[in-house]
Order: sequence, then C-alpha cells, then structure tokens
Amino acid sequence: MTGRRKKASAAGENCAIFGKRKERDSMGEVSAFMAEEDGVAVVEIVLIMLVLIALVLIFKEQITKILKTLMSKVSSESSGV
Repeated sequence: MTGRRKKASAAGENCAIFGKRKERDSMGEVSAFMAEEDGVAVVEIVLIMLVLIALVLIFKEQITKILKTLMSKVSSESSGV
C-alpha cells in the first residue's frame, strides 16, 4: 500500500470509529436519562395519592357506612364503662 492509501484507510477507520462513538454516546445519554431518578419519588407519591383519592370517591358510601357502624359501637360500649 502506498502512503496515500494508508492514510485514506486510516481516515475511513476513524470515521467508522467516530460514528460508533456517536452511537455509543447517544445511547449512553439515553441510558443516563433513563437511570436518572431525581423526580421519581415525587411522581410515585402523586400517583399513589391519586389512586387513594379515586378509591375513596368510588367507595364513599361503603366507607361512610362502615365508619358510622364503628362509631355507634364505640359510643354504645363506651357508655357502658
């Protein structure tokens, strides 16, 4: 191989390597973004609160009925003491 061909093939290899590095860097950035957990705890708490509020709204009547029954039992048995 002549000097020119060696340089050209070396340049081609560098371009190929550079292209792979770009892919790795972008994949590394995506992986880093997915691994980042700064606001995850806040999102989890908000979602749990939304689920709890939805459950209370759905089962409001049943919850009210159970609490009234419990409170009446507590008050009737506490008067006997």
